[in-house]
Amino acid sequence: MRFDGEHFQAVNLAPPNATEPQNLADVFVMPDGSLVVTYRSYGLARYWPSTHRVVRQGPESGLPVARAAGSAVIQGTLVLVTTAGVYWQDGDQWRKWALGPAVGDGYVDVIFADVDGSLLLRTEDLRWFRAPKPGAPALPAADLADVAHLYPLPDGRWVRWMKNGDLVQPGPLVTPQVRHLGLEVPFGFLLDAHGDLWAFFADSGSLLIPQVFDAQRPLQMIRPADITGVSGPVMLSYFLDRQGTVWMGTSTGLDRFGMSPVNPVKLPGRVGGTIGPDAKGGLWVTRQGIAPLYISPDLVQHQTVGDDEVRSNGGTAVYSARSGSVFIGGYERVWQRFGDRSVPLRPMPEAARGRLVQSLADEPDGRLWMSLMDGGLWTWAQGRWQPVTDAALAGRCTILAATPQGIAAGFEDGRLVSVDHGLTHRVPLPSGLGRILALHAKGDQIWVGGDQGVVLVRQGSTAPLVLQGAPPGRVTGIVESKSGDLWINEATGLIRVAAAALATWRESPQTPVPAERYGPTDGVHGALHPNRTFPSLVEERSGRMWINRGGIVAWFDPDDLPTARMPLRPLVLEAAVDDTPVLPPDRIVARTPEQQIRLVFAATDLRDAAGTQFRVMLEGLDTDWTLLGNNRRFAFGGLTPGHYRLKVQASTARQPWDDTQTAVVEVEVQPALYQTWWARASAVLVLLMMVTLMYRARIRWVLRQSELQLEVQLKERERIARNLHDSLLQSIVGLVLQIQRHLKGLDATHPVRRNVEASLERAERVVEGTREQLVSVRGEGASRDLATSLQKALVDLLAAEGWTLRLHEQGRQRAIHPIVVEELQAIVVEAARNAVSHSGGHALVLEVTYGRRHLQVGVEDDGGGMTKALATGADAPPLHFGLRGMKERAGVIGAGITWSQGPAGGTCVRVTVPAGMAYAAR
Repeated sequence: MRFDGEHFQAVNLAPPNATEPQNLADVFVMPDGSLVVTYRSYGLARYWPSTHRVVRQGPESGLPVARAAGSAVIQGTLVLVTTAGVYWQDGDQWRKWALGPAVGDGYVDVIFADVDGSLLLRTEDLRWFRAPKPGAPALPAADLADVAHLYPLPDGRWVRWMKNGDLVQPGPLVTPQVRHLGLEVPFGFLLDAHGDLWAFFADSGSLLIPQVFDAQRPLQMIRPADITGVSGPVMLSYFLDRQGTVWMGTSTGLDRFGMSPVNPVKLPGRVGGTIGPDAKGGLWVTRQGIAPLYISPDLVQHQTVGDDEVRSNGGTAVYSARSGSVFIGGYERVWQRFGDRSVPLRPMPEAARGRLVQSLADEPDGRLWMSLMDGGLWTWAQGRWQPVTDAALAGRCTILAATPQGIAAGFEDGRLVSVDHGLTHRVPLPSGLGRILALHAKGDQIWVGGDQGVVLVRQGSTAPLVLQGAPPGRVTGIVESKSGDLWINEATGLIRVAAAALATWRESPQTPVPAERYGPTDGVHGALHPNRTFPSLVEERSGRMWINRGGIVAWFDPDDLPTARMPLRPLVLEAAVDDTPVLPPDRIVARTPEQQIRLVFAATDLRDAAGTQFRVMLEGLDTDWTLLGNNRRFAFGGLTPGHYRLKVQASTARQPWDDTQTAVVEVEVQPALYQTWWARASAVLVLLMMVTLMYRARIRWVLRQSELQLEVQLKERERIARNLHDSLLQSIVGLVLQIQRHLKGLDATHPVRRNVEASLERAERVVEGTREQLVSVRGEGASRDLATSLQKALVDLLAAEGWTLRLHEQGRQRAIHPIVVEELQAIVVEAARNAVSHSGGHALVLEVTYGRRHLQVGVEDDGGGMTKALATGADAPPLHFGLRGMKERAGVIGAGITWSQGPAGGTCVRVTVPAGMAYAAR
């Protein structure tokens, strides 16, 4: 069974279909954390809890069919003592140790590993031998000749149980401590951290001897079975854990026994009252129903003699003045102690009627201050009580404390007021502290405790005490001890801040300071009174601390309280992916991101297992720790594929988080089918293909719409051309014929006839040119040779002005849509006119390029060029629409047009028409 202080878990080490007996004999913990489990009659099993690995060995490995009764590890070798002899492990095999003639046939019942690496052996007749290494002969150990039994201490020394009944504990620098017990040799014994001896005997049972080496204390033999709470009458085994706690295995259960360092004092009288140290090193205690009680430094109680008034009304405040005088406060009264007598300070003010004395303190000049519950502040001087009338000190004062220069007063409304040499000064405190319930002055600083924490006042500045973990609750007692440690008595228990940590915090008050917390498991019991018994924590002159919680008065030595221990190292007990266990649990593979990963882990703190806290961080996803509280289970899933490292840490109130004590689980999340690289690449490829197809379909649709629009325009132009050809052109032709008939009546030499005939010839040429244009508009005259058509349109214009024309044609000729031809021709002609009119040049270059994606036509002159503003149409005169018209014509056929400077410095006009618009057939 595995026990982590809170839960038991069965660990089955039996092999599947086991036929050999599985009765366990013992369990030994190895240095590497593995367990060696021996069986009563058949070998052993070695188990590694961190990986759940099991190695079984039996007769086939050289072990005898016999019970193992003890183990030791020397020089890295495991040694077992069995009823059949001593065996040592040699690799995967076991060998019987030939102990040599000195041991003979003596039965070895106890073995120990000595600090020098040798093996100590004891035979049943109490003879001791030492073997230097595994397999070597054993020789008599002369230094152990008078020893009956040994108990190893953590530092490697031995507590010796001598044959004459003496118990001997070695001292590092002084003479060993010796105590004569006069008892038989035990079957086993141990000495715990408190000096208590635990021994169990084969026949007479078990004994507990408290403080066995305290020579001033009589030997007290206690039967563990008589201790309250023991589960069974028979003690079978003892175990001392690393926290100093004794565990007892009884006939019916498992018991935990620990001596508390906090010692409650049984007091007479009813609960209530308060505590206060005096100058002699003792403690004054007030209780309801008794006269003041004095506990001397030797912890002896002395009942003082007091009159009935003190017995009935005393018990709310006790104070030891600077002069050494002791004052007792109670119901309507204050007394001063003189020897065994209590003398009242009379007359009491009328304000004390029906009220309790809340707190007492005195100034350096001896003047005594009194705080009455709901009755204000008063001072005793010259034999009478006088009210404190300073407005700064008005209100309900909950606590008074003496300071080197005067006093400090804390109030229910959270105010702190100091009185230094008769001058009052309010000390500003952070908001939210609540009532002031504890004050402790030391040097130039004052510790202030309230309902909601602790504040340090030093040299006029304040700093709230920020603790790691939970903040302190209601505080009714604060002491900065002579050693420099800070002690706080608060709602949930006792808090200690070490002097070194406190010094670091003073330099950096914003940094949370580590603190050690003590509660019921350490012996700190009881609750705090919400209104009285302040202060509830005081320090004696000797350094002993006294604490008062709910009427339970107890003392403790600060050195006896447990301090911060080594950090806990958590252990991953179980791991599963969905419902499938993973072994070993240190590496987990999830086949898909949807799988759930579940972990169970533990960290053992046998003193306060319920207070163990856990935190986890998944490296690769988290950037900070996730606190789990005391939850020992963690599940997660839905991760993106990749490699992660789950880190687990544990801590308690006195075992802080430590990165060196971390359990690590490697987690590999494999991608799902749709998350593989080839699936994603295929999806991207399909998406690209779909986008390409959609893009092409869109382009085809756009081109088709443009073609349809051009067809509509072409048909409209054809209709107009038919109408012009059939009406206007025919009318003109008829008019020309009619004029020609009339001319026949004139003499051939008549000058009018010659002039009219010349005009008729020009008219015929116009009619022929118009007919050609109408044929072109109707699409009946389209030619595949766009360059020739454009060249023909420019010849007459350029020849009339004396310009030359060069033609450059590239690409395979394509049939061009008639409307495109017409618009291009108009643009080219307009560009040529602009060049002739404005460039000052003498030559024009016409370029036609048939591209796969575009048709491009360029016109370049050799003139002086044109400005950018003129090219864009910004400077064009209002009535001249040449440039704007060129742009509009380009827009009709979906073309782009640009003006730029050519290589020779002239103007280059370039028109680019998409192939889908330009070419009549693709």
